[in-house]
Amino acid sequence: MDTSTCLNPPTLTPIVKVRQVRWPADASALESIREQVFIKEQKVPPHLEWDGQEQDSQHFIAYYNGTPVGTARLVKHYKLTRMAVLKHYRNQGIGNALMKAVSRSAMHAGMSELTANAQLDALGFYLKHNFTVTGDSFYSANILHKPISKPLGFAP
Repeated sequence: MDTSTCLNPPTLTPIVKVRQVRWPADASALESIREQVFIKEQKVPPHLEWDGQEQDSQHFIAYYNGTPVGTARLVKHYKLTRMAVLKHYRNQGIGNALMKAVSRSAMHAGMSELTANAQLDALGFYLKHNFTVTGDSFYSANILHKPISKPLGFAP
C-alpha cells in the first residue's frame, strides 16, 4: 500500500483577494474586523474607533479563501487609516495585498502621495512599502504612532 500521499499531502496556496467595498453595504464585515483588532485586541475605545468618517471614505476588505480577514480605509485627501488584519491571518501577505490595492486606488484618483499614522509596532511593515517617517511620535488611543508618507508611483 502506497502511503506517500498520506505522509506528504499537497500544499494548497491560499487565495487572497482585496475588494473595494461600500459603507453601509459591507459595514458588517468591516465592523467585525475592526472591532476584533482595534477594540478588543488593542483596547481602542469604541467612540474613537467609530469616528464618523465611514460614509465619506473608501473601504477595502481582504478575503482569505473567501473569508473577510483584513480591512483598510482611505479618508478624504487619501490618508490611509484603519488598516487591520485579524491576528490569526497576519504575516501571510494579506497586509501586502491591502497596501497594493489602497495604493493603486489612490494613484488612479490622481494622488501623488499617500499618508498615514503608523502604530510603532507596525512601522517596519510600512517602511517596507516605501513609506518614510515625517514627524515625531505621538499617542492616539493610548497607542504610540508616527506620521508617515510615501510618494505614489513606487511599487506598493
